[in-house]
Amino acid sequence: MSTTNVGNSRSALHSAVAKRSVTLLVPRAAVTYLRMSLPAGWESYWRARKCGRYWGITIMCPRCEMKPPKEIKPWNRWRWLAAHEVGCKG
Repeated sequence: MSTTNVGNSRSALHSAVAKRSVTLLVPRAAVTYLRMSLPAGWESYWRARKCGRYWGITIMCPRCEMKPPKEIKPWNRWRWLAAHEVGCKG
């Protein structure tokens, strides 16, 4: 009976370590993928997120974390963000 408990605890430990190592690799993968498209130091300004197979950045104000309203068309959301940042008091 003790060997069964040891086996279960090892598999639980292994899965916990595997999950932790995957979460540690996510930001590095984002930096590697996005570094050619964004300026240095972008990590403190934008949030990286997974977009299917690729990495992208969230369209969100870095000061107040407001996102564009739903009625803004997808192709105008970056324009909205630029106009919002001019008047954002943060």
